[in-house]
Amino acid sequence: MAVIEPPADDLLALDEAIQRLRTKYPESAEIVALRYYADLGFEEIAATVGRSVSTTKREWRFARAWLARQLGEDRSASAEEPADE
Repeated sequence: MAVIEPPADDLLALDEAIQRLRTKYPESAEIVALRYYADLGFEEIAATVGRSVSTTKREWRFARAWLARQLGEDRSASAEEPADE
């Protein structure tokens, strides 16, 4: 089975975006960490953070959208930067 690793730049950008999420929305960042890093299911996350499964799923959807927007903005900003001459 082949494992495909994402480029290191993408991982760094994702980690930075998660840190920004943590400063603005710490509860959502906690759900991202538990889902992404600990690979917990929604029921397990809900039990861990003391929220309902539906609230946990709603916060997950919010966090994913927020991160996608942040990552899109990061890519747009770097694409607009002039090349060194």
